[in-house]
Amino acid sequence: MAAIEATTPTEAAMLRVDARAARATADEAMLALDRRAGRAAVEIASLFDLAGDAARFARPGNRGVYVVDLDMRGRANARFAAADEEATSPTEGGGPLALPVAGYCAAARRRRAAAGTLRRVASIAAQRCCRTAEARRAAAAMAMAPETPLAALKCFAQFASRGIAPKHWNPPVPAAVAALPATGDGFGDFVKRHEPCVVRGWGLEGPYAALLEKFGDDAYLKERCGSREVPTRGSWIDVLSGERVFASAANGSATLAEILDQRRTERVPTRYAAKIDLARTLPELAADLAAAEARSPRAAFGHWFGDAQPVHAYVAPGGAATATHVDPAEQLLLVVGGAKAVRLFAPGAAAALKPSNAPLFSVAALATVGPHAPFSAAPPAPFVDVALAAGDVLYLPAFWWHAVSSDGPSTILNFWLDPHEAKQGAPA
Repeated sequence: MAAIEATTPTEAAMLRVDARAARATADEAMLALDRRAGRAAVEIASLFDLAGDAARFARPGNRGVYVVDLDMRGRANARFAAADEEATSPTEGGGPLALPVAGYCAAARRRRAAAGTLRRVASIAAQRCCRTAEARRAAAAMAMAPETPLAALKCFAQFASRGIAPKHWNPPVPAAVAALPATGDGFGDFVKRHEPCVVRGWGLEGPYAALLEKFGDDAYLKERCGSREVPTRGSWIDVLSGERVFASAANGSATLAEILDQRRTERVPTRYAAKIDLARTLPELAADLAAAEARSPRAAFGHWFGDAQPVHAYVAPGGAATATHVDPAEQLLLVVGGAKAVRLFAPGAAAALKPSNAPLFSVAALATVGPHAPFSAAPPAPFVDVALAAGDVLYLPAFWWHAVSSDGPSTILNFWLDPHEAKQGAPA
């Protein structure tokens, strides 16, 4: 029988709708008849429950990470793991989720015929995370590409859910991170391109310098709020490149004074006070920041971004490192004291980096720290390194993968912001 051909654009559109409806009916029939494929469809769709990810991590008293381990039969075991367990997570290199749909089917011993159906399930689930028609088209194309790993597709769905337009999903990695003068001239051009840059010495002169001098003084911090409890990370592994990589979740607490004393006296770090929400945990320092808000990095550069999110502090001991990960916000990282080394990969490196914790990919399980090691000798994707000194402000675009290390004690303030609406693409 000859194929039916459309003669007008309207007829062509109707034929496409009919074809999609026919595929959907066939997919439903296959999933209804093949129980194993049906279970796989549910597992794949559940990976894209971004609201569920946020709810799990927003629970009061959260001291761990949510992990989905998927065995080679395709059975999902969702569990809430304490931070100590990150060092022994069995899902190395992403497990079956590091595979494309066809590879997932083969590993789970499902019929190859189910691959097309499950790829469409992944496509639909990813598109539901997207805010714009442009992002949905990009996610659909990625999902239907035979080589796209499920884990990488989940990462791009996260990007789309936060309003990052597809043109920013895989920007080129520069040969070097641009260094701007303390005035910040040209800063906005980098935000528009979604490319990192550093404003050198921004906080060393001018009205904000006095505040930074206080925040960089451990004696001032101890006097101001040393008795306050701060969250600490106490699980780690030592990697061959020399870093002590700490787990991504807090699993303990200590007073700020204890942390400051410990990082001064310990030769090898055992605790790291990271991602301290100043407003909730150190209100005295939050009040200092609020009093100087008109002179802050957020005031200087905030018009290039959307709404402000919480400000976090990191009080790092020497020798502490954080594995390669992404964060769901635009960031202005201000070094208050000491120095930081940062390695950056573009968002598009998701597949090469084999993100390990499903379904939330902003953390890397310690057992999979190989490709996530802060400064491994053979990184799996193009990267750029940048060294930050006191007073420097790093613009870290949303969802750029980054690893961070401190040779000596360091303190930073991290201003999180939403992307500017101009970067989010036109809504559907």
